[in-house]
Amino acid sequence: FFFQAEDGIRDAQESRGLGDVYKRQVHGDLLIVGFESRMQTNQESSKEVKPDKTYPRVNVPKGGQLLKRISYLNPFFTVKTVTITSNNPSVLKVRTPKLDIPPKSSAYIKLTFAAPTVVNMETARVTITRAETMEVEEALKFEVARV
Repeated sequence: FFFQAEDGIRDAQESRGLGDVYKRQVHGDLLIVGFESRMQTNQESSKEVKPDKTYPRVNVPKGGQLLKRISYLNPFFTVKTVTITSNNPSVLKVRTPKLDIPPKSSAYIKLTFAAPTVVNMETARVTITRAETMEVEEALKFEVARV
């Protein structure tokens, strides 16, 4: 399971601060910079949130699991509290549902990927929400495949 690093290549879509992606196995690291939210409340979250970033397919051995972590950076001068949820916990579980990130620091969002049991591939989304305002800050999309 690898995430391809960005080599300074950017597409036409404005970056939301999703940045350096490091190649790792078992405990892969990703970096996300937490910026101001998208002004979407939880009441609106019943609508499908368009992901800010779509990651390469995650290949999980049949009956197995992969552990990943995402480094979430707080660039502000105040503590930031975020909640993290998965829309498909059967293939993507959030092991750190709440983070209190110190000012100008980072903390890890820890994820567990499991192989789909019914079909060969499923989509899972992780939503990062600012706890104080319940505004969605980031939405990440993962394709999880059984191999």
